[in-house]
Amino acid sequence: MGQEGVFIEACVGLRAADTYANCIKAATLLPQQDFVVDLRERLRAVWRALDGADPRTHAQKMAAYHALMALPLKPSTVRGPPHLLPRYLEL
Repeated sequence: MGQEGVFIEACVGLRAADTYANCIKAATLLPQQDFVVDLRERLRAVWRALDGADPRTHAQKMAAYHALMALPLKPSTVRGPPHLLPRYLEL
């Protein structure tokens, strides 16, 4: 499997996976803004599934990370980072 096959496989589950796969196969530009939003939605889905999970009773390490260290997510937009940084990191 070549690099394009790995990328196409990684796109499975995204809202516009077929569009991205066709762009890769045709060697054309991806609609980058839509791609970024799709990736952020996938990330948010993983974090939403872990919201409220108790790290002591949950089997996934991500539940412990989310409960103890994760930053709150901003809405899925194209511009800016997906996380809100704590104020002390902005100084």
